Amino acid sequence: MEKTTEDIVVDFYYDLFCQLFSARFKTGITRRLRRDAVVRQIQESAGAASQSLTRFFENQQVPPPEVETMLAAMVCIAGSLSFEDISNPNVVPETLLDQVSRTAPCPSIFLDTFIASVYREALYLVVQVLLLVGPIMAEWEKLHFAETFEPPRRVVNRLNQITQRLRVLGVEATDERYEVIYRDYLLQRFYRIEVGTVKMTTNASVDLRELFVMPNVLPRGNDKVGSPQRGSMESC
Repeated sequence: MEKTTEDIVVDFYYDLFCQLFSARFKTGITRRLRRDAVVRQIQESAGAASQSLTRFFENQQVPPPEVETMLAAMVCIAGSLSFEDISNPNVVPETLLDQVSRTAPCPSIFLDTFIASVYREALYLVVQVLLLVGPIMAEWEKLHFAETFEPPRRVVNRLNQITQRLRVLGVEATDERYEVIYRDYLLQRFYRIEVGTVKMTTNASVDLRELFVMPNVLPRGNDKVGSPQRGSMESC
């Protein structure tokens, strides 16, 4: 039976997360049941991460054999990145993308075709996921994989929420393929901002929803035309 795009992407992420996280963590966990529980959570994170990349390939209408060829070229990512590379909150996706692009270049058969741009965007999505998950996994490791540590679960929920939102938006689109592709790009590209935009001492990324505060707007009376009020203006 021929593999689907979902099968190919899920296998890719399972293997990637196993090499980057599970293989590292298993050696430091002596209790079998706890070790198995940690591995399951990592695999669950990988499954959630796979959904956005699967949707991206489907939106671009890339056939499964070409998806398989592209992801086969990305297999070497795990060997070219250290745990420190992806767990550093000061690293921005563009920096890491330049690094992995040299070790996992686009397959030559896709050069000078539209698939080349699809490949680079897919590589960018993979890098974004690793930089989202890496710092949280590093903190979890420092806490000796405490069962009460919830961020790994929040990562899974956040990735699932992004995919669900894209699915809802896609149903409402008039020109579904074009609008979903464009929305996918905007959400993936601008869903997070560099803290350096707000505070110049760091390049760490934060979720925009964690910064947003609902404004509290105070009503003001109608001023007479031609009679501007003096004094301070009310602020939000």
